[in-house]
Amino acid sequence: MDILKQIEKERGMVARIYSDFSKFPQSVAAHYPLNKALMLSENAPLARAERELLAYITSEQNENEYCGTHHKRAFENYEKEIVPHRVTLLKELAIGLTSNPDTASKLKEKFIGSDFTEAEWQHAVNIVAYFNFTNRLAFAMDMRLEEGFEKSCN
Repeated sequence: MDILKQIEKERGMVARIYSDFSKFPQSVAAHYPLNKALMLSENAPLARAERELLAYITSEQNENEYCGTHHKRAFENYEKEIVPHRVTLLKELAIGLTSNPDTASKLKEKFIGSDFTEAEWQHAVNIVAYFNFTNRLAFAMDMRLEEGFEKSCN
């Protein structure tokens, strides 16, 4: 099945982060499964609200309106599930790994010393790194929000 058709079938629409790369479908075919594994998997270490928070804060730190708006909306959809005492460390990781990546490893001990597991640490690091990558794709393609983007925020 064509990757864009697969995305539309699974997600209800094709976000520009994929459709803008239609002339290089191999990249979309690699990108989409990674997004699903990090952000949409039901068996992932972090709760969906925490994943969306990391995506939103990373995108906000990068001043990426396209990804930030998408994931702020998704975060709002799951916000009621957030565990408040974990938010500070998640934000600290998103900001630190985005702004000062060479010092982010120093957060691991603090993260694990709280109530996060090693798997949650690794998941969080992957999400922040992934959104730094995705934000750069959006910047390079000068992405603007698509009409009805909210459909992809569930």
